[in-house]
Amino acid sequence: QDAVEEGRISAANARRLADALDKTSAGEVESDGELLAKAESLPADRFAKEAKRWTAERQADGGEAEFRRLRARRAVRVWDGDDGMVHLYGQFDPVSGRRIRSRLNKEAHRLLDATTSRPTAAVLATTVPAVSSTATRTASAAAPASAVPGLAAAGVALCSSAWLMRSRT
Repeated sequence: QDAVEEGRISAANARRLADALDKTSAGEVESDGELLAKAESLPADRFAKEAKRWTAERQADGGEAEFRRLRARRAVRVWDGDDGMVHLYGQFDPVSGRRIRSRLNKEAHRLLDATTSRPTAAVLATTVPAVSSTATRTASAAAPASAVPGLAAAGVALCSSAWLMRSRT
């Protein structure tokens, strides 16, 4: 509390320390000088990740309960907007999210390298199914089955984004 009042630790980082204390013990938190130094020096978003990692390493189950909680909250939502755009929103546990991000990024870069001009309808007709297939295969391991078909719409956005990124460089 003194560190917060003196301005050495932000209120957000103090909350993360309190969470770590609740999940482990006051003695462990107070005795870890490295964690306390990071609370003073890191921005809130980076310290939040560090505190979660630190806590998971010290919990009896190694963070398995937290992982199960996050995994249970996975979801993908796809809807048509009033403007005709297809919207995609998803949230995944860290493991599934990294897998999905990696696959989609790889596919977008592959598509970028495959064409240097504006994608035509014919190019989109062949590349969108490739992206959609990748997204669907990845999501089927990470998301509820009912949500998987909607990920195919991500292919259009990836193709368009890949072309836009290429044209700006």
